[in-house]
Amino acid sequence: MSAHPDEGTRRSLWRWADKQSIPLRTIVATVIVVALAYLSAITLYHLRSLLVLLLVGGFIALLLNPLVGIVESSWHWRRGWAVALIGLVLVAAFGGLAFAFGYPLVRSITHLAESLPRYVKDAQSGRGWVGQLLRHYHAEKWVTVNKGKLVSLGESLSRPALALGKGAFSMLLELLTIFTFVILVLMQAPKMRAWILDRANPHQAERLERLGSRVSFAATRYMAGNLTTSLIAGVVVYATLTIVGVPFAFLFALWVALVDFLPTIGGALAGIP
Repeated sequence: MSAHPDEGTRRSLWRWADKQSIPLRTIVATVIVVALAYLSAITLYHLRSLLVLLLVGGFIALLLNPLVGIVESSWHWRRGWAVALIGLVLVAAFGGLAFAFGYPLVRSITHLAESLPRYVKDAQSGRGWVGQLLRHYHAEKWVTVNKGKLVSLGESLSRPALALGKGAFSMLLELLTIFTFVILVLMQAPKMRAWILDRANPHQAERLERLGSRVSFAATRYMAGNLTTSLIAGVVVYATLTIVGVPFAFLFALWVALVDFLPTIGGALAGIP
């Protein structure tokens, strides 16, 4: 039986390349590797949001799994009830934080939107603290020129829900995705652990179990220490700002306590406001 024409052409091409000392096989392999790497990078780039959500959810589940185990062993609850309790605590904590941040911000923005036209009039006539401040820095002309822009800014600030609606809805969807993933991982964690250990030999299973326990213990201790330092930072900031008389001391302290969880850059972000 004769060879396929395409196969004969390929063989002839390889032989010609070998005679000409051209590393054709190396060139083709390099092109294929580069193309696969490019396609993989493009795929990961488009899936970056999903991968970040999965990583964050997996890390949160790793931190919460010991708490679920404590509830199971201490209260003799089933896994589902223990996970439900931890989930309710997470929802309550998130709701409290959202209210603690959202209510003062929305109230302040609304107050600024309602008071901005009066501030502009006071600035033009030189009345009030705004007028005194502008007279001190000789900025009355700037207020007169930009009066229309300032009024428009106040009207836009009066509708914060419309401006922030899309971003808030997207953030809620992402948080709901992370929360659902965390609950599913916590529910299936024993089965996942058993499935992995069953497919390893006894020596590897013992090593994996020991390594998993060390990782969980180290991560839990790290987060406990981080939580302690964050609470200390928040309390110190709240006490200091309250003594000095800075408005929204609790809001700033809460920001510091939360952002301080981030490694390396948490302190810098906490100090920006």
